[in-house]
Amino acid sequence: MVEAKKKDDMEAVQVQDKAKAALTYCTNATEYSRQINGKLWRYALIPHDQVKLNMSLAYLLKTYEIKE
Repeated sequence: MVEAKKKDDMEAVQVQDKAKAALTYCTNATEYSRQINGKLWRYALIPHDQVKLNMSLAYLLKTYEIKE
């Protein structure tokens, strides 16, 4: 799951609360998915000004993935 947010809002309580909920969702989805040989779920919260045309999803995940 990838979410882009306005750079100035990244530390806002609402954004951080939603990020925690998204991370919980991805953790639960991964646990279930493992039971059925499915995919790994990951979560990245990206400042809007860091998304560029020449960037790959792999790079954005490596740079901005939230693990806990």
